[in-house]
Amino acid sequence: MAGGRCLGGARRAGAIVKAELVRELRCPACRRDGVLELHAQASDVREVREGSLRCGACGTEFGVHRGVPELLHDPPEHI
Repeated sequence: MAGGRCLGGARRAGAIVKAELVRELRCPACRRDGVLELHAQASDVREVREGSLRCGACGTEFGVHRGVPELLHDPPEHI
């Protein structure tokens, strides 16, 4: 478990792959590439299970629940 640690540049077994994938993502709010930081609250050997992705440029935060990032910026009410 990674208790609230930022994994943007982590070298932890299991979290390495996810941290490397995060660098490939674009912030849905400000549309900048490579600025999301992964903050893990719970992880297993394969992935971050609970936590957040925070944009280092605009500060918008997106949740990660059950290993799935919620990257909808300002979603409609029915979602």
